[in-house]
Parts: sequence; structure tokens; C-alpha cells
Amino acid sequence: MNGEASRATAARRPSRSWLVVAIILATASLASILGALTINTDAQRPIGEGELFLQDGQQVAARLGTVDIVTDDLRRLRNDLTIEAVSLVESDGEIIMSTSPSLIGHTPSSPLMVGFADGGRFGAIAVPIDVPITVDGVAEWEPGDIVYEVIQPLGGGRAILLTYDISELLARRSTSGGVPILALQLGGVAAFLLVAATLLLVARSRVARTLGELALQSEYLRRESEVLTEHNRELEAARTRAEHAYELAEEKNRIRSEFVLMINHELRTPLTGVVTGAELLRSSGAISDEVWLEILDDVLNDGRRLSEMIDQILAVARIENGALFFALHDVEMVDVVDRLELTRPRFDIPDRGALNDMVLRTDPTSLVSLIQSLTDNAFTHGAKNVGVTTSVDLPFQPMLEVGLRPESPVYVLIHDDGPGIDIGFLPRAFEKFEKQSRSSGTGLGLYIARLMTDALSGSILITTSEHGTTVAVALPAGQPKEVAA
Repeated sequence: MNGEASRATAARRPSRSWLVVAIILATASLASILGALTINTDAQRPIGEGELFLQDGQQVAARLGTVDIVTDDLRRLRNDLTIEAVSLVESDGEIIMSTSPSLIGHTPSSPLMVGFADGGRFGAIAVPIDVPITVDGVAEWEPGDIVYEVIQPLGGGRAILLTYDISELLARRSTSGGVPILALQLGGVAAFLLVAATLLLVARSRVARTLGELALQSEYLRRESEVLTEHNRELEAARTRAEHAYELAEEKNRIRSEFVLMINHELRTPLTGVVTGAELLRSSGAISDEVWLEILDDVLNDGRRLSEMIDQILAVARIENGALFFALHDVEMVDVVDRLELTRPRFDIPDRGALNDMVLRTDPTSLVSLIQSLTDNAFTHGAKNVGVTTSVDLPFQPMLEVGLRPESPVYVLIHDDGPGIDIGFLPRAFEKFEKQSRSSGTGLGLYIARLMTDALSGSILITTSEHGTTVAVALPAGQPKEVAA
């Protein structure tokens, strides 16, 4: 019984002959793979680093260095080297003979030729050609194509220029000793697979059990990886949302801080004037009527300034929150001018005769308020005279435009003789709380004008200089009323 058990146990063990075969095959496989890798590494070196160009150059020097060269010599050399073009170059760089007639008389300007002219050196370089190259009447390359050029100096200051096609050059380097690299690699792979098959036959049961265990572990790890990947995506999305919220909060805090500082500064000045004027009026000392009226005027002006600031702040809040309603309909320009005359007569208005039958599509009340805001802004920033005109053509080249200009616009133009707007500040002029350093106010006037113009489906165009500023409000044209017969 013990002998039979020993023989059964020995029968289940791999025989030594299989182990010897496996070792031999493994050694042959490793040798094939290493040989293929070595040849492949040599073949994949940069083209200029191999011995191919040097060998071709030595062959050129041996065959043409001591003979009077004729065109047939170049053709035979081209065929022996299996390249596209072979050219003879004089010491000044001019090609005097070539298998490509298009190169004869040409002087290449590549760094390779410059190096040859400096010292008559052997060299190789990949360059784009600057002239078309034809071989046997066929255009092989066009200007701008990349080729490899090799220069081989000869005696007497001359040299041979070899021109290689990149694809053919790579094909030449893809074999070693006449044996394709792919064949060597496939041989090594085949030997490796044979060894693997032998080992699998010897230890199939153990390998199958091990693979089953690895498959279970792999499936478990795959599921865990999917869970972790999903958690990572959720965390990344949460982090992105948190960063965005933080940036918004930071921006809101910055705007809030700037707004508080601006309001504190801008409101304090007129409020101080009002309080000081009131205290002077309440003082027991005798005040002449002239001084009394002057104090009252200052208090009134400061109060109006406070009222305008508050109105601007409230207007921004209403427009941004959509609390204002803009009813757009066809309106004759003469009606808008009538409203301007009644509400704010201190600026010039256009001649009624120039209005003709001009019609625009707008909300007249909002448009009048917009024109008043722009004229007030001009007076606030130093203008002495402000005029309002209308036109169907834009009379100037705008330096800045905000909003989308209508296809068929009608222009309302506000001209002033103020000191103008700084060119560096102009791109920010219509942003919230932006104002020139020397000006007063909340920095909301032009921002409100921009919001109202957007609501009226128009745009604002502006040009400025030290002699004054012109603001044009472009609004969509309306349909003229039909004249009764």
C-alpha cells in the first residue's frame, strides 16, 4: 500500500523532463526577448544618432573622392544608397549637379550648409525644404516638407548632399541584419507562450485555483474602487461648490465693505453741511438776510444731493430685482422732447423742425428719466452746458459701447463741455461703484444708465476728450404712423 501511494504521489508530480524543457524554453524566450529589445532600442534611437548616415557618408567619400564626378555617378550612387536625391555642392554652397534637376543652381540656406561652409564638416539634420524637389520628373517634395539632409565633404572644397525621405529612412532602420524586428519579437513572444503553456500543463490545478482566488479579489477591489471613485467625485463636486460659494461670499463681502465705506464718505459730506447749516440757523447771533439765504441754499443743495444718492441706491435695487416695469411701444420723438421741456429745462433741446417723423420703440417715462440721469451726471462732473439732440445716424466713432445696439437704431445724444473722462478709467465707467478719483458721488449714475438702457433694448456709445463728452443712447426705431388720406 505504501509503495502504491508513493507511486501515485510521484505520478502527480511534474516529471524532470518537463522541467528541463521548461527551463530551456524559458532561456530561449528570454534570450529572444532581450535580443529583440536590444535591436528595437537601437532602431528607435534618434535618426541622427545611428551609424546609417556615417556609413553612407563613408561610401560616398570612398567612391567619389578621387574621381571626376558626372551625373551618372550621382545616379548610380542614388540607386545604391536607395535614397531620393544626391547633389554635388560647391564650396560656396551652390548645387552644381544633382539627380533632381530642380535643385541645380539652388543654394540651400539650412544650418547644415552653414556649418559646411564654416569648416567643411560632416553633418546631418532634419529641415524643411524651401524649393520643390523633383526626381525623374515627379515632384517628390513641396516647399515646407521635412526631409533629412546629410553633407559629406570631398576634396577641393566640394561636398555631396544626400536627401533622405523620412518614411523610407525609418523603414531602413526598422530591420537589423536583414531580420525584421517584429519577427524577433514574435519569436520571443511565441517561445514565452510555449513556456507558459508548459507550466500551465504542469501546474494547471494550482494555477486555476489561484486564478479563481485572484478573480474574486479583483472583483472585490473593482467594486471598492468604484465606490471610492464615486465618493471622490462627490467630494470633488462638494469642494467645487464650496469654493464657488466662498468666492461669492468673499466678493459680496468686498462689495459690501466698499459700499459701506463709499456711502459713509459720500453721505457724511452733505449731511455735515445740513447739520452745520441747521446749527447756524439756530444760533442766537444776528444773521443778515443775505447770509441766511446763503445758508438755506447750502442746506437745500446738500439735502438734494442726499436725496439723489438715496434715489440712485433705491433705483439700482429696484432694477436689479426686477421691480421696475418697462412698457415698450412706439413713441414719437416730439413727445419725448415735450416731456423733457416740462421736467428739466436747464439743458438745450433739439429744434422741433429737425425731429421730422422720428419714431422709436421705448418706454417714454423711463427714457426721460435716463436722459435726466445722463445730463445730471454731466453737470455733476464739471459741465457748464449740456445739450440733447437726436439723429438716425451716429455722428462720431465711439470709444466705448455697452449693450447690444439695435438693428435700426435711433440715437439720443447728450453733449457736454466738461473736462471729459480719463481714458484709463473709461472701460470701467459703467461698472457699479466705479468713479474717477477726482469726482464725487456714489459711482452709480452711469451704472443705472446702463441698466435702464439694457431694459429699453438699446446700447450706450460714448466718446470723450478734454473738451467734453458725448453720450449716445441707441434705441430701436418704431413704425411711423400712417397719414390719413
